Amino acid sequence: MFFIRFKRYISYLFLPLLLTLFLGYISYHTFIGDSGLNKNSVLKDELSNLQLELVEIRNNRLEIEKHISLLEKNIDADMLQEKAKKILYYAHPDEIIIIK
Repeated sequence: MFFIRFKRYISYLFLPLLLTLFLGYISYHTFIGDSGLNKNSVLKDELSNLQLELVEIRNNRLEIEKHISLLEKNIDADMLQEKAKKILYYAHPDEIIIIK
């Protein structure tokens, strides 16, 4: 008699327990797992940081290309003087130098 009741209780508890464990497994991997929502937000933050860095690098590249194009054509005297002062760290005593 006891065994029959125990078997009935086990059959009533087995399916809900199995479904609960399955739901817990799915929930864990949805929110915390390697490709879950938490990882997705971390990757979005990293992507935005890399995009900002890309914009900065592109601006630096455009600035360098502009300087190169000025040097390739006719060398402007002021440009030459500015580059020489920047490379040699030379300036007159009354000049103020601002380095970017």
